[in-house]
Parts: sequence; C-alpha cells; structure tokens
Amino acid sequence: MSIKTRVGLALGTVLILHVFTAVMGHIGLEKAQRDLAAYERANGDTIKILAVDKMIAELQRNVSVYMLTGHTSAAQHVRDLQARAETEIRDAHLETDRIAAGATLKEMGDRIHSYGQNFEKVATDRATRIRLMQEEMIPARNRVLDRLERDRGRTPASLVASHAISSLMLRSESEALRYFDSPSRTNVERALGYLSDVRDAAGDLDRAETREEIIASVDEYERAFLDAVQATRGYLHLVNVVLAGEAAELHYLSREVRARSLEGRETFLSSTQAGSKRFQIISDIVSILTVLAGIVTASFMSRALIHPILRMTETLRRLARGESQAKIEGLDRTDEIGDMAGAAEVFRIKNIETETLLVESQRMSADLELRNKEMSQFVYTVSHDLSSPLVTIRGYAGALTDALETESPDEIREIAGRISRASGRMAQTVDDLLELSRQGAAVNEAREIDLDALCESVLADLSSQLSQAGAQVRIDHDMPIFVAEEVRIRQLLQNLVLNALTHGRPDTGTPIIEISARRDGGQIVLSVTDNGNGVDPKYNDKIFRIFQRLSHDRTGTGVGLAIVKAIAEAHGGRAWIDSEPGQGAAFHVSIRDIPLRSAVA
Repeated sequence: MSIKTRVGLALGTVLILHVFTAVMGHIGLEKAQRDLAAYERANGDTIKILAVDKMIAELQRNVSVYMLTGHTSAAQHVRDLQARAETEIRDAHLETDRIAAGATLKEMGDRIHSYGQNFEKVATDRATRIRLMQEEMIPARNRVLDRLERDRGRTPASLVASHAISSLMLRSESEALRYFDSPSRTNVERALGYLSDVRDAAGDLDRAETREEIIASVDEYERAFLDAVQATRGYLHLVNVVLAGEAAELHYLSREVRARSLEGRETFLSSTQAGSKRFQIISDIVSILTVLAGIVTASFMSRALIHPILRMTETLRRLARGESQAKIEGLDRTDEIGDMAGAAEVFRIKNIETETLLVESQRMSADLELRNKEMSQFVYTVSHDLSSPLVTIRGYAGALTDALETESPDEIREIAGRISRASGRMAQTVDDLLELSRQGAAVNEAREIDLDALCESVLADLSSQLSQAGAQVRIDHDMPIFVAEEVRIRQLLQNLVLNALTHGRPDTGTPIIEISARRDGGQIVLSVTDNGNGVDPKYNDKIFRIFQRLSHDRTGTGVGLAIVKAIAEAHGGRAWIDSEPGQGAAFHVSIRDIPLRSAVA
C-alpha cells in the first residue's frame, strides 16, 4: 500500500471514529435504561427471596422448640409454618424465574415438603411412645402392684418375694423413664434385667394363680416397653439424622438463594452504574475527539512515515560500517519504504557474502600455513629417516672394503647382510611414503566388501607373522557388508593387525587380537583391539602422524597408522584410539556407509 493511500485511510478513520462515538453514546443510553428496569425487577425478586429466607429460619426455631418440649401446640405451629414456607417457596419460584436462584428454590420446595413428611413421622413416634407408656406400661405395672397388695402370701419366703417384686418393678420403671429422658442402651438393659429378676422372684410366691398373673403382667409390661424403645429410637433417628440433615440442607439452600439474589441485584446495580459511566465517558469523548483528530493523524503519519525512514537511515549507516547482522525492518511492507528495505536487504546479503569469502580466504591461508609447517616437518623427518640407513650403508661399505683385505668370509657376509637390511629398510620407507601419497584420490573402483571374508584373507597373508608371534586372533563373524575400495580397506586392516602384532603384544602371556565391525548411523566402524601395554591418552593424536613412534625401537617405518588415517579420511571417515596404560588399545576406523543400490547404480 502506497504512502498516499495510507494518509487517506488515516483521515477517513478519524471521520469514522466521530460517527462511531455518537452511535455508541446512543446505544449506551438505551442500555442504561434497560439495566435500570432490570434492577428494579431484581430488587423485587430479592425482597421475595429474603421473605422466604426469614420463613425458613422461623421454621427451624419452632422445630427446635418442639424437640425440646414435645407440646402439641408446638407441633401444630411447626405444621403451620411448614405449610406457609412451602407456599412461599412455590410462589417465589414462580416469580423469580428470571434469575439463577430458580432451580435452587425448586429444590428447596422439594426439601421443605419432605421435611414436613418426616416431621409428621416424628410426631407419630412421639405419640406412640406416650401412648405405650400411659396405656400399656403403667396399667401393667399397676396390675402387678395391685395383685401383690391383695395377696402377699402366708409364708416368709412369699412375703420376701412380694417386697422384692415391688422394688424391682419400680426400679425397672425408673430405668425406663431415664431412657425416655436421655436414651441409653444401659438403661434398657437394666430395665430388662430387673424384669427378669421379677420373674425369678415370682417363683417364690406360694399361690400359683398369683405367680401366673404377675408373670403375664410383667410380659405385657416388657412388650410395651420394647415397643416404646423402638418408637423412641425411630423418633431419635428422624430428629437427629433426617430432620437435622434436611434442616442443614434447607439452611444451606436458603443462604445460597439469598446470596444469588443479592449477587444478581448487585450485578444489575453495577451494570446500571457502569452504563451510566460509559455514557458519560462517551459524551466527553465526543467533545474531545474533534480536537484529538489532528493529533492522532499527526501521530499516525509519524509512526507510518517518519519513524520507519529514521530507522531505515540508521540501518543503512550500520551496514555501511560493516555490521552485516543488522536487522532490516519493513521488508514486509509494499510501499516505498518496503522498496528501500528490499534494497538494504540486498546490500546486507552482499556484505555477508563478502565476509564469508573473507573468512574462507583466511581459513584457506591458515590451512596452507599449517600444510607448509607439516611439509617442513615431513621433509625433516624423511631426511632423518633416510639418512640413517645411508650412513649405516656407508659405514658398513667402508668396513666391507677393509674386511676384504683382512677379515674372514663369514664376517664379510655379516657386514653385507647389515648393508642389505639397511638398504631394505630405506626402500620400505620410500614405498610407504609413496603409498601414503596415493591416498588423496580414489585409485580403485568401489565394490561390495564382505568383512568376514576379507579378514580371513588378510590373516592368511599374515599367517607366518602371527604364528611366529604366537598370537590369537578373534573375529566377530557378524560384521556388516558395505561398499568401499577393497584394496585400500585390505591395506587398512592389514596395517592395523600388524600394528597390534608389533606394538600391542603384552610383556607376558599370549598376544590376543580382536577384530569387529558395526554400523553406527551412516558410518561403518571397524575396530581392532589388542591386549598389550596400552597407550597414554596424551599420545592419541600423535600416534597417527607420520614417523611418530612411541617406543625407542626402530621396528616399522612409522607410516602404517598414518596410512590408516589417510584411507579413513579418503572414505569420508576418521581414525581414533581408545586406550589406557596397561589395559590394551582399541583402534577404531569409521568409513562412510554407501548404500548397496547407490554403489550398483
């Protein structure tokens, strides 16, 4: 979008803002009026709900009074309050369906109805208990005492039994009254125990018809007492569990209804007040927006044009100073500033490319300097390793000349043999150096290699050296098949085995060499392990350098492991060693794993 279009949009936005503000003021006024009417309705609902809450509290107080006194008038008052509360809740539920308390009021109606039904059960159980006491227990007790008063017997035993029966009946009645006043299982057991003692004492009465009448009255008394106990237990369960639970639930629901009603009223009040404030704010904004329109437009122009141009200028300065990582802002814009940002991005990319080329040039220079140092070291080492055999040959050649005149043929042959060995060592060094120089490029066609078969072939070639050293070689016969230059891999494996045979033999015991290979990601890792004296980790890098020997003996040319490293690098891998002094050494070589299909193609 062009800058001209942006300016037009800014001015149009100011005009639309004026119209929108006026419309919002009108809408706010209408909403405030609606909120006020809703608040008045909510206030009426709250008054009804508070009346219901007051009715529930009064009902609970009168139920408590009845529980304490058991008066019929208190029970009737509870019934009247329950009916009135149920009616009030039902009416409130019908009139307060506009608020969230409606569902709770319905549940309260169900609860108060259930409360009334359970209260009737309580009243029934209390009446049953009173009836049993007054109409069955007391008459049965009186019959026993009247019978004893009429016929106490003639014998002393009968007289003692009559007094005992009277005392036991009164004690049983006392325990029964204690149970009804403060229910306890102990009171029941004592009352029944006294009745059992009455039966036993009746056996000492001398008249049979008196005994039978007293025992029958005691049985009737006991039955009435147990029925009264059962009624009391039912009454207590209803009072202490059912009615108490429903009262708590009604109290909870009443508080919830009251809280919701008050919350709804406060919400309506807050909404009305907020609407009034919004209307006032919008009215003030309408008068202020005209003055602010020019300021807003100027601010927009500043953000859309001036600030982006200033940031772009600073970015170009940083790019000119060579800060190629400077962030280019505005690339996503489609106006003139976006075009400038695109040009700056091109400039930044060119700076990065230039820096990259400079870094690469510096790296190549450093690498060339390192190669030159290595070449100097190489020339020095080669001259030293080749000059030593030449000095030996010259010395033994002079000795041979002198020996021809004075020494015996056996001494002459020994000197000639030493000359031959020295020249052979020099020739081997030259051959190894030539082989090392050939490792930079592929000289043989890559083909599929079976490591199991290749190991068997290499060990067959080295059988005489292995036999002479008495070494044991263990091969992992589950090695992978991969693609590489077989000639070089053969030489690599042969050099590792010879190195283990030459430098990895233990001071005592049988030399043991283990050969294994595995796939590791995109590499084939070949390992040759020995049980020799091991290598100090500080020599792990030095050991793969040309002409680097860790022992003072002159066995080998010092090029074998350097060739191993060169072959590994030519195949996209590397060579390394894992070893500790006295724990043997494990030489590892990684080779890039070329898929068989790629090799065939």
